[in-house]
Amino acid sequence: MENLDPHWVEEIESSRRSLLARDFSPSYGSDHHAHCDFKTYFKESFVEMLKQALPPKIKEIEIEYPPIEDQIGYVRFNRERLDSVYLINIRAEGGNMVTLKFNCRRFDHIPNLPADFVFRRIYFSNDQHIDYGYDEELELDSKYMLKPSIPPDLSPEDLNHWIDVLVEWREKMRRFHDGKSDQWVTVYQIERDGERVKNPYTALAPAGKMQRDIKRTHHTYGPFSQHAHYGDFGAVIDEMVENFALDKCAWAYRGQDAGSINFAIGIPQECHHEFMGLWKTTDNER
Repeated sequence: MENLDPHWVEEIESSRRSLLARDFSPSYGSDHHAHCDFKTYFKESFVEMLKQALPPKIKEIEIEYPPIEDQIGYVRFNRERLDSVYLINIRAEGGNMVTLKFNCRRFDHIPNLPADFVFRRIYFSNDQHIDYGYDEELELDSKYMLKPSIPPDLSPEDLNHWIDVLVEWREKMRRFHDGKSDQWVTVYQIERDGERVKNPYTALAPAGKMQRDIKRTHHTYGPFSQHAHYGDFGAVIDEMVENFALDKCAWAYRGQDAGSINFAIGIPQECHHEFMGLWKTTDNER
């Protein structure tokens, strides 16, 4: 920590102590699900289909899935087409929290061949501060900061990078709390393919642009009862999810790409309020 401003050292340590006393975990367990009184979840048939897509090395890991009514997660659309699915609220040996990501695969140029899902990544977190992403060969390829934190054993280069992420995260949240932005940050990608990155995953406040997007989405995709292929919300409702309610779920952009939107399955917007209070200060505290 050489050449680091002493003020920063104290502020980082102070933030670390206060954050450890609070729970900003994005891994919503059954208790959180019940607290939200919002029983939306992935269908058992869909979850079983995804399990079949797990590669051999991933299947060797002892994974404990929750009861199906607690199998929640995220669905990502990219440019209004289904892109990927995340299953969360899963545990592995040793108590690690696990997230499984599957990409939607299409065969647009092969008539009558339906879309399917392929395994993309497994994420592990042993402290719910950092997520470590591994590919099908269990090679580490990404890292995510789930909560603002700084481990004690970083190299000088990594330390500076983590501090830069924290500064940017804090400023984005201050803009949100000051009413200058309707977006707040849920998590930061800090490493990808061995390279340091700063990629915020932003969410929308439960008003304003979010409500306009909901109306636009209803208009674009039509009634949910309409059966459709994997290119629109009809597939999400008919094939993947029980009791989906678009106007109640939480939204989040992928990074700063407004064309790539994550929909939280079983996690309504109200359950994200704990995240939204992060770094909220009064003027005389700054």
